[in-house]
Amino acid sequence: MPTFDFLCASCSKAFEELVLGSETIECPECGSKKVKKQVSAAKLGVPSSRRHAVNVPASSSAPPSRDCGTG
Repeated sequence: MPTFDFLCASCSKAFEELVLGSETIECPECGSKKVKKQVSAAKLGVPSSRRHAVNVPASSSAPPSRDCGTG
């Protein structure tokens, strides 16, 4: 079943919700129905408690690697 990321327009709470059909989603923090579905990466088989954000440095002193390790 699809799980989506939402952001509440009233209290700015970010949350995940299992969505079944066309049900109305409410913010678990304030109860507002003013929520927006967020664009997110696929979460394939990873429990929500084990997910984490990937920190990408704004700049790096090393150039990007072009070697794919095949020879």
